[in-house]
Amino acid sequence: MPASEQWIALDSDLKGNIEQKLRDEEHQFDKPLRYDADECTVFPDICLLDVQQDFALEVFGM
Repeated sequence: MPASEQWIALDSDLKGNIEQKLRDEEHQFDKPLRYDADECTVFPDICLLDVQQDFALEVFGM
């Protein structure tokens, strides 16, 4: 799986662009990984950690 310069797993080029933008803007975020989770388990693409409440970021598109 491709990874960013900070070793964050990237599923697509679009998610890589978003990860770069978040880093450029100095946001704190987490990228949940699937590991051995069930295929039906839903994970957000990115969880923003520097906002007042939990905020999951989901990327749609091709």
